[in-house]
Parts: sequence; structure tokens; C-alpha cells
Amino acid sequence: MKKQLLPVLSVLLAAVSAVGCGRANSRPHATFTISGPCQVALAPGPREREVDRAIGELQDRARQDTRSRDALEQLGYQFIARARIANDPGDYKLADNVAQCLGCSGTR
Repeated sequence: MKKQLLPVLSVLLAAVSAVGCGRANSRPHATFTISGPCQVALAPGPREREVDRAIGELQDRARQDTRSRDALEQLGYQFIARARIANDPGDYKLADNVAQCLGCSGTR
């Protein structure tokens, strides 16, 4: 299943690179700025099902270090998995925001 998701995320990442990063927002007490797509991708959500809890844990990891490419990549995979389970196109949009976040945040 992971191999099936890689082309989807690759296409999303390529599309984001073509569009650009947009403007970055910051909070007064933050020492760094976080882009709009990252804010959307890392916004907390429900943790009712197992996939929701996995998404929440990955969001927590990514919030601790927004340059962590691994946590963001896995978060994108989890949004796609949840979209397929729930047949919810909104999760594909969240995965797209993760791809934009990866493209804009100088991740390592």
C-alpha cells in the first residue's frame, strides 16, 4: 500500500512546487514562521479511530520539529489512508496541504 501512495504524494509535491509556498503566518510568541498549508496539515482533529490516533501522533511529532520530513511524509500517507477508509475527499485535501508543507518548510 505504501508503494501505491508514493506516486500520489510525488504528484502532489510536484504540483505544490509549481504553485509556490504562499505567505507564512506567525504567532507573536513563536520563534519561527509556519506556512498556511502547515497550519492546516497540523491542526488537531478527532482521535476516535486508530487511524485518527496515528494522525494525531504524527501531527504532534511534526509540531515538535516542523523540519522533520519523516513525520510529515507519514502524515500525508495517513491522510490518504483515512480518505480511502472513510471515502472522504477532505482528507485528500489535507494530504495536499502536507505536500505543500513539505515543499515550503525546508524539511530535512
